[in-house]
Amino acid sequence: MTFEHLPEDWPTRSLSETALAADVVDLTLSSGDRRRTSVGLLLCDERHRLLQPMVINEVADCTDDERRHLFEVVCDAMVGIDASALVVTLARPAGTRLTPTDQEWLASARDVCAARNVRLIGTFLADMEHVRSAA
Repeated sequence: MTFEHLPEDWPTRSLSETALAADVVDLTLSSGDRRRTSVGLLLCDERHRLLQPMVINEVADCTDDERRHLFEVVCDAMVGIDASALVVTLARPAGTRLTPTDQEWLASARDVCAARNVRLIGTFLADMEHVRSAA
């Protein structure tokens, strides 16, 4: 199933369903976002339904401190919209193999989410053609 085949009721469904979350990731990340090396974030409610997608572009050269700070700001802002769960996607032009840099990004997301009491319900890698789970 691709984002073009999302079920009509997808906005009411939990993004803890990996296949559905991958399709929503595909829907929310443009080809430009993927070309620019981005982090896609799906902010979700307590039932893991999408509240707000967010994309941060041009993150290829972020340091460890910058990665942590990005997730801290996002997690802190989630309180204002009653979001309590997050899906994180690392997007790039090509390749869905997990790299050491990807592992650092995901470790930062896990650490900050745990410290801020935000449930990390999914992690993905996306390129121009594919979206796959990074779990």
